[in-house]
Amino acid sequence: MDQRDIAGYTYKAENLMPEKLIEVLIAEGTASPGARGMTSEELVDQLAAERGIDRLDLYSYDSGDFPKHILTEEIGSDDKNWYTP
Repeated sequence: MDQRDIAGYTYKAENLMPEKLIEVLIAEGTASPGARGMTSEELVDQLAAERGIDRLDLYSYDSGDFPKHILTEEIGSDDKNWYTP
């Protein structure tokens, strides 16, 4: 998956921009402050590998437990209030 295709993530009932996801994961203690030097995809890939999560199989895990990506092509006109490229 190309980083440019990622619009954001759904996590714990919120849609988050990639940089906001990193801050949320740091705040909850899932990621260390060093994660700020990573892209969101690098971080989520690393966390998925540690937990044995297949990120591409969106039906195999819940977004309340682990972030699911939102692709740019999935953003509708009603979603523009949280997403600005």
